[in-house]
Amino acid sequence: MQSIIRPLNSFRHLSLLSSNFSRSSLVFSGSLVHNGYIILSTMSTSTENIKLNEANRKVREEIISDVLNLYNSNPTEESFRHYDTNAQFEDPLQFSGNLSSVKSAFKSLPKIFKDSEVTKSDADIDTNPMKLNLETRYEWKGINKETTIRSIVLLTLNEQEKIIRHEERWNGEPIPNAESGFFGRIKEALRHVTGSLVHAAIDSEKPVEKK
Repeated sequence: MQSIIRPLNSFRHLSLLSSNFSRSSLVFSGSLVHNGYIILSTMSTSTENIKLNEANRKVREEIISDVLNLYNSNPTEESFRHYDTNAQFEDPLQFSGNLSSVKSAFKSLPKIFKDSEVTKSDADIDTNPMKLNLETRYEWKGINKETTIRSIVLLTLNEQEKIIRHEERWNGEPIPNAESGFFGRIKEALRHVTGSLVHAAIDSEKPVEKK
């Protein structure tokens, strides 16, 4: 089985199990909808996919929903429930080496952007790392400008189904590092510095207040 996540508004002719619903949590027959995104189970022909039991599948669906919340500038304490205490986050701009600094990284987004919204998503939860394709629109604070970033998010899990590495590759391109040569080494060092500065500036335990 393979699970695909897509925006709810891209689907039609779905029958609700309940007439009372909200975009934050919906259940469809054979599917789960969370925050406007629907997780559909489809057959996969890949022999490399992991055979998941129902408990593990539920955890992985929760992980994708939580990560989508992060990219929608809605980082709550629940959003980090499936991260290991030593989890790493890395994108082309910064590196975070533990859960506290990962929280700071995502809690910094509402301070930089007026709003962010995942406009497209597609996830494969039957592999490790799990793969999440995103298109995210960011609206900057203080200036009339929007930026859209297309990225591939790789979520590596340990045996306890906890995230130990969250890597975001813009446009699907690998993040430059020391193995990439001299300039890759410099960019890697700058990411570590940026991550440390963000962690020092953003209280990882303070709830985010969106304005």
